[in-house]
Amino acid sequence: MFYEVNIKDYIPSYLKDIREFELISQVESTKINELTNDMKKNLDNSCIVSMDEESIIRTEIFLNIQPEGNLEQRRQYLLALGRKRDKLNEVTIKSMVMAIMNVDSTVKFYTGSEENSPEHGQGVIQIMVFPSSNQEEFRFEDIERALKPLIPGHIKLNVTRYYSSWRDVMNNFTNWRNIKDTMKNWRELYYYMPQN
Repeated sequence: MFYEVNIKDYIPSYLKDIREFELISQVESTKINELTNDMKKNLDNSCIVSMDEESIIRTEIFLNIQPEGNLEQRRQYLLALGRKRDKLNEVTIKSMVMAIMNVDSTVKFYTGSEENSPEHGQGVIQIMVFPSSNQEEFRFEDIERALKPLIPGHIKLNVTRYYSSWRDVMNNFTNWRNIKDTMKNWRELYYYMPQN
């Protein structure tokens, strides 16, 4: 309950003992408490972060979005949609990735004429999503769905997980003993990210 109201507390003391006033205050207190519960629900549902499933469904229907994922993933996707009003740049893309997956990322823009472009002859936006500390599943399709309307048709979108290379690992550690002393297990080494 948002807060509980008892109308009897607001009635002057000389009227509290009258039976009719007591009955009226009980009925009104019940009604006001129902209204405060509705008010709390409306307040919670006014923000995407605290919406219940019914409100998320209503919002998805209004925006003509196919619901995918659990409730939290759907909330994050709606948050990312709200952030895509900005121009398509590195900051916008990173904030959308952060909203959807709660992890950082790197963004690289390639023109079709660049030799190191993943798709020679075509512009590419390459998003490499860093692994999360709790190894949640990667929702690349949500990132792609959120960014597709912003990206021009002649540019390809490439969303992948960021992997450290052995070169990254060996550049940051002097020898295998140092790696063994620093990392608890192979899984931690697998999720290792070089510090820039």
